[in-house]
Amino acid sequence: MSKDALATGLDDFYRQLAGRKRKRRRCAGPGGHLPGCWPLHSEALAVHPEQIEEANEICRAKGVPTDHDADGCPILNDRDHRRRYCQAFGFFDRDAGYGDAQRQSEVLPRLRPRVRRR
Repeated sequence: MSKDALATGLDDFYRQLAGRKRKRRRCAGPGGHLPGCWPLHSEALAVHPEQIEEANEICRAKGVPTDHDADGCPILNDRDHRRRYCQAFGFFDRDAGYGDAQRQSEVLPRLRPRVRRR
């Protein structure tokens, strides 16, 4: 491909791009969460589709009633529901903010006390 053809192709590309309106992806509401992503279907917390009924019963028994979709992904309704679900099953978010499911203290490694030398 020659430089002229490439330049013409890029000019056409930018001309078409300039005519379009850009969609803004600002959906952060009050509190910093994204209301557009709820309910959340979490693939990371999914169960096998054959275990959906059992998982629903276990969730109810743990006090976090949660439905699962046909693929086995739990349907989490909001941040609080996600936090309660993760804490009930021992999961945590490495990028957690205030109020999200965080690593519990018994999971953290125990540090040896420092011995002071004179």
